[in-house]
Amino acid sequence: MTIKLTDLHCNSGSPNSNKSLTVENPTASEDVSFFFTDRALKVYKIRPILIGSTPFVRWSLRHGTDRSAVGTELIAGGTATTEVTTGIDVTVFTSSIIPANSHVWLETTNKTGTVVSLALTLFYSEA
Repeated sequence: MTIKLTDLHCNSGSPNSNKSLTVENPTASEDVSFFFTDRALKVYKIRPILIGSTPFVRWSLRHGTDRSAVGTELIAGGTATTEVTTGIDVTVFTSSIIPANSHVWLETTNKTGTVVSLALTLFYSEA
C-alpha cells in the first residue's frame, strides 16, 4: 500500500481549502491517518474517485481527539464508491464539523473488483 497526501490551503477560512488522500491498492480493512487539525473545520464536500476494473469501496472518514477511539463518522455508515471517471461529490453529512484538536482518518470496510487506488479530496473551511 502506498499513501499520498496533498494539502491546498488558500487563505484562512477560504472555502477553497482542501486536503487529498490517495491510497494505492486499498484493502477492505484500511485504517489510515489523514491529518490533524488544531482548528475547527466545516466540511462542505468530499470527492471520492477510484481507479480500477469494476471497483467498489465502502469507506468512512472519522474524526476524534483520541485516534485510538472509534471516532465520529462524517457520514454515518460510510459511503460506497464505484465512480472511476470524474468523481461524484458527497455533500450530505451526519456531522460536518470537525472539532479543533482532532485527528481525521480513513477506514474502509468493503472492497470488490480490482481497485488500483482510492482518492478522496476533502473540501473545507474553518468553522
